Amino acid sequence: MELLVLTQNPFSLLLIPHELFNCSKLLDLSLSGNSLNGSLPSEIGKLESVNVLNLDSNQLSGPIPPTIRQLSKLYELRLSRNSFSGQTPDEIGQLQNLQSILDLRQTATYFT
Repeated sequence: MELLVLTQNPFSLLLIPHELFNCSKLLDLSLSGNSLNGSLPSEIGKLESVNVLNLDSNQLSGPIPPTIRQLSKLYELRLSRNSFSGQTPDEIGQLQNLQSILDLRQTATYFT
């Protein structure tokens, strides 16, 4: 599977399913607007082939894990409208292919 777009769905799941992190050939993961909550798992770094990561308009909280640096092919990152906290990780600045969008707009942000 290379593309998974499940936006604006009334899932009964509240967390990002950990099984997704075993999809090593996934290029585009879009889970926006699904009321997902909890923290962004450190396993996100296992998606090393992903080019587009869209998790905006959920209820994700806590810090963005430093393992995000492992997404070296990422060129579009959308994390807006969540409740992330802590510092914006320096690792985001190390994503050399990140060119299209770095969207961190928040409605309830607690970055320092």
